[in-house]
Amino acid sequence: MNSNLKCKGLLFGFGRMGITHIALFNKYFSENIEWDVFDPSWKTRLMVRFLGSLANVNLVTEEQMDKEYDLAIICSPPQFHADNYNLVKTNAKKVFVEKPGYIHSDLVSNIYVGYVLRHAPCIAQLISRVELEHIKKVKVEIRANTVLEQGSGWRASGKGGGVVNEFGSHAINLAKYIVKDEYELTSMETEKIVSNNCPDLCRMKGITQSGVEVEIFLNWSDASVRKPAYLVEITRHDNSQVATDLFQVWNKLEKENASDISGVAYWENKCQFYIRGLEFSEQARYFSEHSDFTQDLQDSIFTDNILRQSL
Repeated sequence: MNSNLKCKGLLFGFGRMGITHIALFNKYFSENIEWDVFDPSWKTRLMVRFLGSLANVNLVTEEQMDKEYDLAIICSPPQFHADNYNLVKTNAKKVFVEKPGYIHSDLVSNIYVGYVLRHAPCIAQLISRVELEHIKKVKVEIRANTVLEQGSGWRASGKGGGVVNEFGSHAINLAKYIVKDEYELTSMETEKIVSNNCPDLCRMKGITQSGVEVEIFLNWSDASVRKPAYLVEITRHDNSQVATDLFQVWNKLEKENASDISGVAYWENKCQFYIRGLEFSEQARYFSEHSDFTQDLQDSIFTDNILRQSL
C-alpha cells in the first residue's frame, strides 16, 4: 500500500458490501482514495450526503462519470453489473465486480470478480495436500439460515438472487479453481422451501473431460446452522480424502481392516489455525497488487455460463 498515492475511485452500490470494499481498498490500495458513489436508492443517497464528508465520498450521476478512475467497484445487484460496467469500461484502470460477475464482456485483463473463497487460507492449505492428477472428486457444500421465511428484495426475487446465485456461484467457481478445468453439469435438482420466486436448495453434479467428478450442495434455509457453514472435500483416486470447513483442514484415510470393520474412516492430521474473514483482506491485497486478471475472469465467465444453465 502506498499511503501517499492519491487515487480516484468509483463505487456502484453503497450497501453493506460496497462499504466493506471501500474500507478494504482504502487499506490495501491507498489511504488517499477520493470515492465517487453511484446508487439510485434514495435512502443510500441520503446516507452518502450525511456521511460523505466524513468518508471522503461524493455522490455522482451517470453524466458525471466522464473522468479517469484508478479503480471502480461494482457492488450493485447482479442484474445491473453489465450496465454499470459499460459506464466505466473505457475510463477505469481496474474494475472489481462483486460475484456473480454477469459482465457479458470480451475477455479483458483488468476485471476481477470477487470470488473470495479462493483466497481463504484453508483453501490454499487444502490444495497443497493433493496432487492435481490424484483428484477423483471435489465436493462443495454451503448451508446457511439466510432465508427462513418468505423474504423481499432482489435476493429473493429470482432476478439475480436465489441460493444458486448467492451461494452456488461461490461453489461453482471454487470447484473450478480446485480442479483447474472446466466441467459440464450432468444433473441438477432445485427445491423451494420457503421462497416463492427462487430455489432455496440445490444439488448439482458435474464432470470434467478428464473424468473428475464435481458435486455441489446448497441450502440457505437450514435452521440447524447459526451462520454459513462450509465443507470442501477432495477425494483422491485411492479414496483417501482431505477436507476443510474454512476453519480447519484435515486428512481422512480409509483403513480396510481397522477394528474388523471395512471402510472405517480415521481423521488424521487436523490443522486448526484459521479465523474467518481473512479471505476478504487477502482478496483486497491480491486486487491491489496485480494488474492482469485474465485467468480469474475466465473462471468467472465459466461460472456465469453454469449459472445460466441452472436458472
